[in-house]
Amino acid sequence: LGIELASYTPAELVEATWQQYREFQAPQPMLDFTARWLLEHLPPDTEPSLVHGDFRNGNLMVAEDRGVIGVLDWELASLGDPVRDLGWACVNSWRFGSVDLPVGGFGTVADLLEGYRSASGREVSAAHLEFWVVFGSFWWSVVCLRMAHSYRSGENSSLERPAIGRRASEGQADCVAMLIPGPAAGMPSPRQRHDELPAIGELVGSVAEFLGDRVVGELNGATAYLARVAANSLAIAARQAEFGPALSQAERLRLRELLDADGSLEELRWLLVERLREGMALDAPGLSRHLRQTVLGQLAIDQPSYSVTPGLPG
Repeated sequence: LGIELASYTPAELVEATWQQYREFQAPQPMLDFTARWLLEHLPPDTEPSLVHGDFRNGNLMVAEDRGVIGVLDWELASLGDPVRDLGWACVNSWRFGSVDLPVGGFGTVADLLEGYRSASGREVSAAHLEFWVVFGSFWWSVVCLRMAHSYRSGENSSLERPAIGRRASEGQADCVAMLIPGPAAGMPSPRQRHDELPAIGELVGSVAEFLGDRVVGELNGATAYLARVAANSLAIAARQAEFGPALSQAERLRLRELLDADGSLEELRWLLVERLREGMALDAPGLSRHLRQTVLGQLAIDQPSYSVTPGLPG
């Protein structure tokens, strides 16, 4: 049976992903910043080719003596720029902490591009690849938000969906590292407690430790996996209770200064999003610092062990 594949230009993919995020009505200024950057740095036109759409470690079948023998999960296949697949394989989320080996945590960019050139005859520039790595991180963040939306809407009540939703900060942090690298303030110091009753964060954190350290080891299969997800979700809630108020207060103060406006944190986030969508300069004074501090602060709550790395080491 013949299958007709959709065809997308880079601009169409960016616009479609940006639109999907906007439909969630969740103000995430770094996503608007990244969408603007992508549309201002589109790669050169290329002849449309078959694009897998999810080309990464988990979808490759590799034999020790023959190399790659199969590629799984073709449901996202389309026609478009083939470098999209190369960029997706280099997204930081698929390196699993091996930040010095950006190709899936096992290879270098130089080897990837040389191997692609020798097999296809096509030269790929570092800038062309970087565009698709940035897009991949942007797209993954929106996919994570989609998971959260599916839980909130009742479409999927899996315990895993809201936990994956919190991973949206990973993709945004990777965009920060590539587009606006720089220093970020550390987390607020936890309050010292002596005579107080245990706080919410301590109570929730102790349950998370119990699940992760004791319960998971006594279970197996899907139940063990979901218990680990539950432990991770509770640990996020504990960090949110401990550090969230101070981070939110600092974010609101930065937004007031950046936007020269006042309002609640939610109102100010929406105001920044609206200004970015209306053409606010991406190099506006204070914008990069604010986005970097905000995203990395959220990441410290959602996934403090996530390894963020700037750029694409060779």
